[in-house]
Amino acid sequence: MWEGFDEPFHYAYLQYIAEHRMLPPLNAPSVSQEIPKSLELFPTTYHLSHLAPMRFKDFWALSAADQLRFRRSQDALEPGSKYQPTDLINYQTQHPPLYYVLCIPVYMISRHLPLVDRVFLLRAFSLLLAAFSLPLGYALARRVFNDSWATLVPVFMALFPNYYVFVGRITNDTAAVVLFPLLIIATGRLHEKPITPRRLLFIGFLLGLGLLTKVYFVTAVPVLLMTIMLKRFRGEMSSRMCALALSLVLMPAILLAGWWYLRNYMELGTWFGLAQTRMSSSLPLIAWLKGLLHLRLGEFLKLLFQLHLWAGNWSFRTVSKTFYHLFEVVYALCAVGLIRSLLRNHSILDLESEQNRESGRSLIIPLGFLISFLAGMFYHRWTATVAGLFIDRQWFGALGSEGWYLNVLLPVEAMFLILGIRGLVGQRRSRVACLILLSLFFILDQVALWSREIPYYAGLSIRIAHPFVKPFDAIQHLVENLGLSLSRLAFLGPHWSSKTLILSLIVTTLTIAGATPVWLHRSLSRPSGKAS
Repeated sequence: MWEGFDEPFHYAYLQYIAEHRMLPPLNAPSVSQEIPKSLELFPTTYHLSHLAPMRFKDFWALSAADQLRFRRSQDALEPGSKYQPTDLINYQTQHPPLYYVLCIPVYMISRHLPLVDRVFLLRAFSLLLAAFSLPLGYALARRVFNDSWATLVPVFMALFPNYYVFVGRITNDTAAVVLFPLLIIATGRLHEKPITPRRLLFIGFLLGLGLLTKVYFVTAVPVLLMTIMLKRFRGEMSSRMCALALSLVLMPAILLAGWWYLRNYMELGTWFGLAQTRMSSSLPLIAWLKGLLHLRLGEFLKLLFQLHLWAGNWSFRTVSKTFYHLFEVVYALCAVGLIRSLLRNHSILDLESEQNRESGRSLIIPLGFLISFLAGMFYHRWTATVAGLFIDRQWFGALGSEGWYLNVLLPVEAMFLILGIRGLVGQRRSRVACLILLSLFFILDQVALWSREIPYYAGLSIRIAHPFVKPFDAIQHLVENLGLSLSRLAFLGPHWSSKTLILSLIVTTLTIAGATPVWLHRSLSRPSGKAS
């Protein structure tokens, strides 16, 4: 519990709305007593060391009686503590409120349950909501690939090591991973004729919902504006129709989300409400130019990639550098494949029919969203650097490398990885190459799980020294420690958790993962009438 990035404060946000029937105040205390009390009773990340004195290793060093006492104290937290205020300022109130409002029914249904059960039910709701991103990833890819190849995209998403870490927690990103693909799909349909007012209003509606979910949906606005204005420059619509189309997209977004950004501006003096933006907004131009010299772009990109690929929750458990270097090479080879296709002066898809050219055009808009989002992350890092240089040194380099945010565009990333593989090795051999990449993702996930996460949270090691010298001792060591690890993880979980349940989930996962490559290979080998 509380190991998701910023999770206790996301929870505090929705709890405040549910219990007080109003939005939490900006830049003011709004965290209930329940949260700091729970942090004193259970181990958690070192990032909360000012609130939580206990690490996982320290917790398991306690006697069994003390562990049970802490757990029972956690379960017995008084209901009144939900209402009792503290002097803690909830920095997550900088986020728009849509996700938290969606969570209120789940919170109200479970509000009389122990806190740990409530948290895991809210996590389950978040995971269920985020699961809709998988069929949406398929729908987005279906505009480019045939059925079989499009199926690769949601499989990429499901096996991507950091995706579950990203969405399996209480966070507003779980709504964003659904809304962003929807917005890309709807924007892609602007290529179709005619452009109806209903279609434009729907895009504006989705944009408004996105802006009420995460501030990074602002990066979608330039892409939408450019898509519409390009149609005017191509002579596909008049200036009057272009202005009308822009109005039909922007007005619903402004009506839905404008009040939130206006509230930020009136109370904080900045539209977005982000702490580093508030601090750096009044600085002169020369400060921003000096900030560029201190950006350390190479370090930023490296950290961005690593935190996107895999970082184990708020404790930032990472694997060895070898894995990150391996995937850097893999991604670089995929980029070479894309460039190779372009230099050969062919379509990236190597297709000739009108239908296939339409598929090629469908790649431009997702690429635009990806580039704009990366530019937004660069700006985020820039503001943090400027704030660190001239306002508060602790901000310097502390923010702006949140690579896990790239997961909202994971279906777009998966499409380009597939295209890069096809450009590198050709369509026939790309089937096996894609399956190899999926296998590498799965291996990374399992290595992280068994060598980093389970030992860390269980407070012990299941690594085996010289397993080939004494294989039977090694197997005994593994089985004994595995059983103890699963028991400890179940102890930290909700009341319905058990060693048997966790082991069953692990076996089910391994079985499905083992069957998936076989099914995919047969599916990709099947002939299709549509271009691929």
